[in-house]
Amino acid sequence: MNVKPSLDALFERRINFSDFEPQERLARLVGLDEHKN
Repeated sequence: MNVKPSLDALFERRINFSDFEPQERLARLVGLDEHKN
């Protein structure tokens, strides 16, 4: 089974960024583990 859990299930709390720069930085960091393998 390859079911992805929701973000709410993975994290206690989520932060919504109103500033786009940190949001873009976070988006770049999120996929790094997939590229390392």
